[in-house]
Amino acid sequence: PLALGWGADPSFRSPMAVAVIGGLVTSTLLSLLVVPAVFTYIDDAQILLGQAVADTKTSP
Repeated sequence: PLALGWGADPSFRSPMAVAVIGGLVTSTLLSLLVVPAVFTYIDDAQILLGQAVADTKTSP
């Protein structure tokens, strides 16, 4: 309700509420989608690099 401007004199509180809601949405998306995807890419890269190093050590 605060972000929508309901209540008494919402003129100075509404922008703050919009910023708080935006921060909550952004942090939720980052923590649920972006961070696991980045960890997966890093893990895959680590496995591929480990295999490449192991292949170079075993080849004559």
